Amino acid sequence: MATMDEEVMVLMTVIEGGGVEWWYLDTWCSNRMTSHLEWFCEIDKTVRRKIRFGDGSCVIAEGIGKVAIRREEGTKVVVNDVLYVPQMKSNLLSLGQLLEKGYSMNMKGSYIEVFDSKEKVVLKVSMTSNRTFKIGVNSIDKKMSSCTSR
Repeated sequence: MATMDEEVMVLMTVIEGGGVEWWYLDTWCSNRMTSHLEWFCEIDKTVRRKIRFGDGSCVIAEGIGKVAIRREEGTKVVVNDVLYVPQMKSNLLSLGQLLEKGYSMNMKGSYIEVFDSKEKVVLKVSMTSNRTFKIGVNSIDKKMSSCTSR
């Protein structure tokens, strides 16, 4: 099983070329979320949660599980506690979940930095032109993956 350090470190690398999926760093969302069922290497579809967005609209999460992500050098890491929300149009990474795990954040100028418990920078992302923070990663199709890190 990957540690939270491994989860954050994998998100540092933007992978160029095909297969890149964008994840938005979000201070408002309470959980990691994606609509890509094929990315889950393990999912509990009995878990259902109501998700309320900032505009007041609601959708239902239809499961929670683990998503395997490929690092640039080819190894993978498993990201835990990702909600499966079929209606999602973007992938969201909750900064609140990172705070709960002992990480801290600093927003300064046009970027955000994420620090581990030893104050080491593990993630630095520039703000886009529409004032969002996004990172590109390679998710691994479940047909090619198990939920163990390698």
